[in-house]
Amino acid sequence: MSNKSQKIQKKKSVSNNIRPINIIPPENMTSDELQHIIANAILDAEYIKEQRIIEQKEKEKSDWREKIGAKKNKNKIKDIFNGLKVLFKVSFMPKKNIKGDSITIGLLKFFLSLFFDIVSVLLLLTGLYLIFIIHFQHLIINTPKLAISTNIISIAYGFLILVLSRLFRIASIETEQIEDRNHVFGIFTSVTSLISIIIAVVALVKGG
Repeated sequence: MSNKSQKIQKKKSVSNNIRPINIIPPENMTSDELQHIIANAILDAEYIKEQRIIEQKEKEKSDWREKIGAKKNKNKIKDIFNGLKVLFKVSFMPKKNIKGDSITIGLLKFFLSLFFDIVSVLLLLTGLYLIFIIHFQHLIINTPKLAISTNIISIAYGFLILVLSRLFRIASIETEQIEDRNHVFGIFTSVTSLISIIIAVVALVKGG
């Protein structure tokens, strides 16, 4: 009860110390000018906030690299040995030295990027096959020849699938560059949900 009463008294003292500030603009200042000043102040505050977040992230990265002994060497052989040393050190790092969620986020980004890369390659091969299906008909013996209209439709679908393949490639690159942890979790949840739906549909079709 004593701790609770102390917290209440502390909140009251803080609220009592807060006093409203009355800002009286000059008489010759218009409302548009005042809005412009307020907007600039908000933008400056947001910029300062973003800079502090960036500086904090850079400090965390620097501290982490220093903790695991990661160094950049001009000599490739030294770089390889340093990488092996870092890998060994990270693998057996004490629990008390592990802080944050950088490895977890890195793994999520890796699996997302790998998924997008796999889909991109599969779509690329499918698109190329549909585009060059006319040549495959003549190269493979005893292959039925498709109608001209069917060939045109397959080529059109092939180009569309190629475009979709390039979009997945861009998604893979963008995933590697994402810094917002919540964004990474959101994409990972969406992808896993989509995969679950696809597996359920395939199982339902096969079962039917």
